[in-house]
Amino acid sequence: MARQFKHDCEKIREAVMDFNDVCCDILSQKPVGLMSYAIAYAEAGTRISDPIEVRMQIPYILSNAVGWKGEEARSFKTELKRILEVVK
Repeated sequence: MARQFKHDCEKIREAVMDFNDVCCDILSQKPVGLMSYAIAYAEAGTRISDPIEVRMQIPYILSNAVGWKGEEARSFKTELKRILEVVK
């Protein structure tokens, strides 16, 4: 049991770091439509280290990135959804 808990904690810690990385990557994108709001939430996300806050921030980023299209957008959105599953 303790070994599983340690493994889960490590996965969550890694997901939080991945979230910070994705947020930094989003900041480099050109704002399109509501994307400027998603960028603002991503900017705040670069300072988040609590998995509960990550879980709360991801839906804000995703809902404000609806107008963001293309392969790169799909990649970021997929990664955010993966991270959300880990920190749930």
